[in-house]
This record gives sequence, C-alpha cells and structure tokens, in this order.
Amino acid sequence: MPASSKRILVVDGDEVSRQAVGDSFRERGWETHFAHDVRSATDVAIKVQPHVILTELSVTGATEYHFLRPFRSAVEHDVVIIGATRVPQGEYDQAMAAGFDAIFEKPIDVAQIDQSIGVVLPGDTADERRATIKMQRLSRS
Repeated sequence: MPASSKRILVVDGDEVSRQAVGDSFRERGWETHFAHDVRSATDVAIKVQPHVILTELSVTGATEYHFLRPFRSAVEHDVVIIGATRVPQGEYDQAMAAGFDAIFEKPIDVAQIDQSIGVVLPGDTADERRATIKMQRLSRS
C-alpha cells in the first residue's frame, strides 16, 4: 500500500506527545494529521478522511466516549478508532464496550500498532477489522 494511502489522525491534548507519536507514524509511511480536542478532531476527520484515529481516552471536549459517534460519522469509510490510555483494566473494558476497535497503553508503541492495523487497511468491514486487530493492551517495556 503506498504511503499516502494510509492516513492517521492523532488526537492528544498534549502537543509534545501528539507530535512525537505523529512523527513516528510518519516515519513508518503514514500521512499524519493532528488535533488537540474533539471539535478539532471531527473537523480534521471530515477534511482528511483518515483510516485510523488514535485518540487518548481522556481527550478534551469528550463526555465519556460519546465522541466516537461524531468521529465515525465524519469519515465516509469504515475507520479504525484506537484509544490510548495510562488507565488500567476498568477503563479498558468500558472503552471497548463503547466502540473502540483497540486500546493500547501509553507510552504508545507505534511499531506494534502499525503492524496490528496495517494488515486491515483500507476497506475492511468493522467485523473483519475487529477479528483481525489484536484487542490487547501493550505492556510497558
């Protein structure tokens, strides 16, 4: 898949973290876009139509996980939504039940995320995507 065909939107309120993760994805061939809150993420998603949205679970402007619906409706194709958190199992279970496709523990391991999702992009259905992506948290190194 050509580099420009893989688009990711990184949503994080911390600019340093957002930029570092985005730069790592860019180095792996992803077209990378950024947002700092729910409103700007929805606007960017409408414009760039990402294949993946990587968002912290506590993103600014979010009420619980109600931001998932605007993210999904902003993108015209089936989008993979990955949550990033430092919070343990309880939040993981709630986030998965709310509709995330995967949850990864911070600090983010870009290589493992890229490997996990790279095989399902673009165009797989939500069921195919969920069956393919390993639903696991990354353990800290």
